[in-house]
Amino acid sequence: MKKQEANQEIVDIIYRAIDLGDANGYEVLGGYYAAIGDIEAARESLEAGQEVGCAKCAMALFSLELEAEARKLEKKNKTAPAKNYRPKPNKQCRLF
Repeated sequence: MKKQEANQEIVDIIYRAIDLGDANGYEVLGGYYAAIGDIEAARESLEAGQEVGCAKCAMALFSLELEAEARKLEKKNKTAPAKNYRPKPNKQCRLF
């Protein structure tokens, strides 16, 4: 995904929530950065939230690490991402 520039108005609103004491704002901010493709900024926001006790931030960081590990393995094994597999209908085995 190509990294997009953050909308400063959105970022300001999220920071306002964080300043009012909402630790989950860090998770929202990290999610926003991840959605626009800025993974490093997302990681920094989630780590800051984890430091102040945001459990959602810890789970989101774990998810980011799993995705990064999966990408590394795909590159290492040079495998294509999994495709949706639909078996061909079998006339002898019907569920309906």
